[in-house]
Amino acid sequence: GTSDYWGYNGPTSNQGYPFLFFEEDLVQTGCNVSMDGACFPTLKEAFDIINMGSINGNIEIRINHSTTETATAVLTRDLDMSGSTLNIYPGKSGVIVSGDINGPIIQFEGTNNVTLDGRPMQVGIGANMLVRNNNTGSAATAVSITASSSNNSVQYVKMECGKGAASSNGVLTIENANNNTAQYNDIKGTS
Repeated sequence: GTSDYWGYNGPTSNQGYPFLFFEEDLVQTGCNVSMDGACFPTLKEAFDIINMGSINGNIEIRINHSTTETATAVLTRDLDMSGSTLNIYPGKSGVIVSGDINGPIIQFEGTNNVTLDGRPMQVGIGANMLVRNNNTGSAATAVSITASSSNNSVQYVKMECGKGAASSNGVLTIENANNNTAQYNDIKGTS
């Protein structure tokens, strides 16, 4: 789908990353996820734009409101090739990225230099953002890192998967990938 620019206050800089700030109380239909001044209803749509290679440099994705993913949000772009990094984080407490997918909700596939940080605005301690997969299928996971992905970090994220799924595949899976970090997460099955 296409995305529209919604009520931005102008460019700002956040730790050297290009980013446009959206007012916390701005409520626009479809502006659940913001990146580079654009708004997207889902994380998958933001990843699709990154995968096309049209955004370069250090990238930030802020999840402003809870999203329901109907397909896996797969990031396939090798950010290391362009010297880029990607930081993904919630803009406020209580954000949930959920879906009912017999596969991962979020997948890093052959990508590098990505940080998924569950702390609002990347500040504070304790897992806050929730990634929940309600599916109970054998391939269901919350977050998956695969296909030679490296130098990625998943931190301060609550992750849940449908009852039974965790026993066959895992809530967080890392396979065929090196030098990835998972720390300070809260991982469990759903009831």
